[in-house]
Amino acid sequence: MAPTRTRVLITGESGTGKELIARAIHRESALAERSFVKVNCAAIPPDLIESELFGHERGAHRCGGSQEGLFEIADGGTIFSTRSGHEPDCAGQGAARAAVRGADARGGERR
Repeated sequence: MAPTRTRVLITGESGTGKELIARAIHRESALAERSFVKVNCAAIPPDLIESELFGHERGAHRCGGSQEGLFEIADGGTIFSTRSGHEPDCAGQGAARAAVRGADARGGERR
């Protein structure tokens, strides 16, 4: 599957090596020269998921400055999402929005 450009779902109990498998697939893929970004969905509050994945422009949030999103940081590479099953599917939400608006559309950005 590494030579193809497709999404991959790796499932398994905690500690079974899902990240190792994801890194091996990334390393053997055409994306190997690009970034591998790990996203811990449990650590992102639900109201900040969009901002973390896509970033935001100055003034879009109370923090003041602009912030690069994880999709920008990955720069066309691999995003590996971890979740325990109890939090929202942040990567799924992000993928849906990326399909509609584009992965590079920051929050608060005017197009």
